[in-house]
Amino acid sequence: MSSVQGMYAGIHLLVPLNFIAPFLARALGTFAGAFEEYPSRLQTRPTAQRAVQINGQYMRCTTS
Repeated sequence: MSSVQGMYAGIHLLVPLNFIAPFLARALGTFAGAFEEYPSRLQTRPTAQRAVQINGQYMRCTTS
């Protein structure tokens, strides 16, 4: 399904899970980054970069 014609030919093979799973993967990665960041805001330490790194690592793992 790398072309428009391929999408038209194979769309009947896709189930709702094919559309929900990528969304959940991105949402969980964002949540993990935010969850990592929240305690540091309470302690006023600048770890926003660390939260972005965790989110990036999670997204790399889910798209491979």
